[in-house]
Amino acid sequence: MNYQLVIQFPLTDSSADDFDRLLMIENELELVLRDHHQVDGHDIGAGEMNIFIHTNDPNETFELAKKTLSKKDLEIISVAFRDMKGDEYSVIWPENYNGEFRIKKA
Repeated sequence: MNYQLVIQFPLTDSSADDFDRLLMIENELELVLRDHHQVDGHDIGAGEMNIFIHTNDPNETFELAKKTLSKKDLEIISVAFRDMKGDEYSVIWPENYNGEFRIKKA
């Protein structure tokens, strides 16, 4: 796989609920993506939760992933990818993203 796709959620005040939701989404993604992409786990900390996916086609992967996400999820997430050999992320969601995407260390 050539790329790492990251789906990033902000943490809310109810972190136990956030964690349960993250695990549910991760499990659903594994089912939807298993034929061509690899869900590689998650991390939580520094005000965010991330799901990591290895893929050869980040845009196709996100289009498939959208099927597992609620409308509310789509309003709060950021999605970006990087070359497995690189460090710079390219944001694909939200469409008009203006910030710098990065994975914060706890």
